[in-house]
Amino acid sequence: VGYLQQWMLYLSPLWVWLDAPTLRGTAYALALLISLVLIWSFVGGCLVRRSVVEFGTRNSPPWNDTIRLVRQRWQSIAWSLTMPACMVMMLAVIPLVIGWVSNLPWIGHGLAILLLLPTVLGALGIGWCAAITQLGFPLSVAAIVTERKADAFDGVSRSAAYSFQRPVLLFLLIGIAHWISIVTGDVFALIVGTGYAIIGRAFEIGSSGTIKDLGELANGMLQGVIALLLSSFGLSYFWSCAGAIYLLLRKDIDHAEFDLIDTNIEDTIRVHQEAAPEPSTAPSDAPALESSPTTTDPV
Repeated sequence: VGYLQQWMLYLSPLWVWLDAPTLRGTAYALALLISLVLIWSFVGGCLVRRSVVEFGTRNSPPWNDTIRLVRQRWQSIAWSLTMPACMVMMLAVIPLVIGWVSNLPWIGHGLAILLLLPTVLGALGIGWCAAITQLGFPLSVAAIVTERKADAFDGVSRSAAYSFQRPVLLFLLIGIAHWISIVTGDVFALIVGTGYAIIGRAFEIGSSGTIKDLGELANGMLQGVIALLLSSFGLSYFWSCAGAIYLLLRKDIDHAEFDLIDTNIEDTIRVHQEAAPEPSTAPSDAPALESSPTTTDPV
């Protein structure tokens, strides 16, 4: 439920692969990464879009407009989540090849040392891409759904600029969001847990212990629902805070007002015009009235 716990889910495929760097572990980590990107790019995009519009304009946007905009920019959002990670993996191929070269007989060690010296100088670039991968992915999603005609490159560039130009402010906002999530998450978990305990106890009393199997089935179903409720609360809170943090950083760096948001008005008008029926151009059956000239009597 915590804000940082949701943030660290982005690195869960990496931890899975490091625990089991085998073919099966790699396939599982890749499947986990794809599912994570697909869910976060769409669901996270919708949540960030609604939070940005509500924070900026004090109005709740219709769900159909939100889904339409996120669907149009879904590929850009997904690519912004994976672009920095792909850059890290591409740069990591170089030391991987050098490590393979070091296994060559006689010249392997010396050649690997010569090749590794300039490669170490690129550690700053790899670290920069890794930092953008971890720190900037919520800001890149917020940038794509906030700015007009933004794409993946705009999202990554804005997230990099906002993360490194105001790192103290960013970490301060993240810390505040995390502590708020601890309090609100505990309260939400207490409310949900109390409801679960009441329902479970009432069902146990009503069944009188005669339908034990059904009680275990209902207990498992309720536990699954409780886990989904807690996960949905943490996910919605994380992306809502991402929208608020993006607006605050944009206000501090670019001096842009909160209400300067792409409202997608042109696309909405175009959709309504396409859905509107075309006016009928059939000729009318009624005869046209001819106007007779008016004459004036001579005086």
